[in-house]
Amino acid sequence: MNKLIEIIKEASKLVTPDIEEEMNVKRMSELIISKVKEVSKESPYKPEVSLQGSLAKGTWIKGELDIDIFLSFPRNVDKSTFEKEGLDIGLKALSSYNPYLRYAEHPYVEALVDKYKVNVVPCYKVEKGNWLSAADRTPYHTEYIKNNLKEEQKLEVRLLKKFFKGIGAYGAEIKVQGFSGYVCEILILKFGNFINVLNYLSNMRKGDIISLGEINEEFVRSKFSTPIIILDPIDNLRNLGEAISYDKLALAILSARKFLADPSIKFFKEDGIFEFSQSILNNMVMVKFKHKERSEDILWGQLRKSVKALKKQIEIQGFKVFKYGVFSNNLDTSCFIFLLDSLNLNDFSLKRGPSVFSKENCDRFLAKNYESPLFWIGEDGNLYGLRKREKKDISSIIKSIIEKKSNGISKGIINELKESFQIIVGENIKGETWIKEEIIRFGGKNKLLFS
Repeated sequence: MNKLIEIIKEASKLVTPDIEEEMNVKRMSELIISKVKEVSKESPYKPEVSLQGSLAKGTWIKGELDIDIFLSFPRNVDKSTFEKEGLDIGLKALSSYNPYLRYAEHPYVEALVDKYKVNVVPCYKVEKGNWLSAADRTPYHTEYIKNNLKEEQKLEVRLLKKFFKGIGAYGAEIKVQGFSGYVCEILILKFGNFINVLNYLSNMRKGDIISLGEINEEFVRSKFSTPIIILDPIDNLRNLGEAISYDKLALAILSARKFLADPSIKFFKEDGIFEFSQSILNNMVMVKFKHKERSEDILWGQLRKSVKALKKQIEIQGFKVFKYGVFSNNLDTSCFIFLLDSLNLNDFSLKRGPSVFSKENCDRFLAKNYESPLFWIGEDGNLYGLRKREKKDISSIIKSIIEKKSNGISKGIINELKESFQIIVGENIKGETWIKEEIIRFGGKNKLLFS
């Protein structure tokens, strides 16, 4: 217990902003908000300007802050006008800081002001439940947390966020599929503090429901079937657990158990937790390609669909895929990576035919496979034959998969993939620093969990 207390104290210093940072953040946010308010007055729709996110709630991690400023438009503003007005206000208000566009459900404006990322995001001012855009819930989330989170619990939220960040499970975006900042706040409200959340995760049951209010369990289970169900307190028809993938939940569960059994400050740090063996490269293949920049959620949706399709096609060809993954610089380059049992197949594949009691099917099987060097009757009474493979190495097979018409790869990236793909095998897998780091995460052993 003494070790746990010491580690928590050390981690608390990592996550708690000092007075200087708080003063700088306050000064900077007030400056930006005043600029946005001034420009907003020129709009015929007079959107309300408000500070949202972790800064408004006082739960940001030391040195890791986005300043989120929301523009709440009347609900009668049509979508195209809503988007145009939001961008115009954001671009003009942040014009001194080289603003640029980012994309979620709808575009918004972002800029780097000093060392802080500033977002100007439009939303609709609506009543609960009458949502017109995904961002409409945010002001209600902020209000709920500010009204219910105790001052001493802000540190607990910061610890939980940093823990999830350290193990690689922080963020609800499609790229990560982990725990959002809002979910961290909900978990602290539910269980009281950081350690209680870890104790819960260590012993949770599949399909647990987390709610801050009274629920009809039968109704909830009829609507949701995720491994963990976390109900949004401002919208009980929304399951926050849907954004958390099975593997990220499992990572959180195992990490919680390991931390409680053997506390270490390393759980709060993102570097140096993977041990990579070069020999693993001998069974890896990477597909690298170029593409145009787009919304991260759109890009990652396309990437995840495509890598699953490639995996399926590779397995159909006879390879055993142990593990597969995706990584991207979120700008113009992405990679699919596969860990296989072997990078080459043997000369022949086994073809199982029909039962001898099916005369027509037997005739068709023999005619179709007449070049087979060997046929035989199995103990099950079915015909079997060997088929000589035309392609045996993984590079040739992936190339043929990408080039064929029907392969399951997302239509949003297939043309860019065909035009620019490189297939890199084994020890030749190298690249920019970000690629090397991703390869280590993909193929390295997590020393915190498995040592």
